[in-house]
Amino acid sequence: SDVLRIDEQRLVVAGPAGEKHFDYALSGLQYQGSTLSLLKPEILHEGLHALKELAGNLRSLDMLSPHSMRRRAKDADDIGYGGERLSAYLHALPKAAKDEIAATLRDFYPQVQDWTTTALRAGWKDLRVTEVYRDANQRPLDTRARQINDGMLRVLAVLSQIAMSESAHFSLPTGAVRTSLRQKSCVLFDEIENGINPELMQKLVALMLKASRQIIVTTHSPLILNYLPDDVAREAVLLLFRNSQGHTKVVRLFDLPTPSHKLTLLGPGEVFVDTNLVDLPFEAALVGAGGA
Repeated sequence: SDVLRIDEQRLVVAGPAGEKHFDYALSGLQYQGSTLSLLKPEILHEGLHALKELAGNLRSLDMLSPHSMRRRAKDADDIGYGGERLSAYLHALPKAAKDEIAATLRDFYPQVQDWTTTALRAGWKDLRVTEVYRDANQRPLDTRARQINDGMLRVLAVLSQIAMSESAHFSLPTGAVRTSLRQKSCVLFDEIENGINPELMQKLVALMLKASRQIIVTTHSPLILNYLPDDVAREAVLLLFRNSQGHTKVVRLFDLPTPSHKLTLLGPGEVFVDTNLVDLPFEAALVGAGGA
């Protein structure tokens, strides 16, 4: 039986344990951007309640902007949608998490010695990166956030989210940082490859594959897909599309016959490039995947 169904301007929802259904006329409901936002927790089927909790804890970093990440910030419990609170968020992290991020950042940029944050007057936090270059006689080069290159800032922002997903064992202060460590949370990166050098993407993909937190990445880059092992690509690469009725659907890309066959010969990214994506919704309809 259906747990949630929208049909003919009505929303039908299964109640707790499925023993009762709640029937709503959509015209009488105040839509707030999501169907789930209309539903009260006390009347939800346990599966819908879990889905609503997961969606509510989703950290969507779909507007990461180097311009925003260069700003000084005050107290923060996350880095902000555009990264505008990055300096304050990093400042509040436990030392173990800071050390972990610094070590991983050096794997991406070997010249990096460390990164630091400083508390300024009125509570503003300032971010700096220290680099050492061999031909500069080992003199450290101290760079403030406003001069740090775009790619390094984006990598630092991504690492801050992945590192904290690995850090449940850290002794955390009460307040700001604790709220970012909800065990059920996941994080979304939109077009993660933007502004990051291609030679660094393999390291970044490998790091995300090892993370304990669920990570969702939207991309149009075949480069990222090529860094996925075939078994991971078959399970994790999803195609979002609109069907002939205009409904948004999702299907595993390599569940479809054409991409699945090509994956036996090509890498995931090569399949992406070699396939006419416009035809895939029709193929999904023919095989019954993602809804007719």
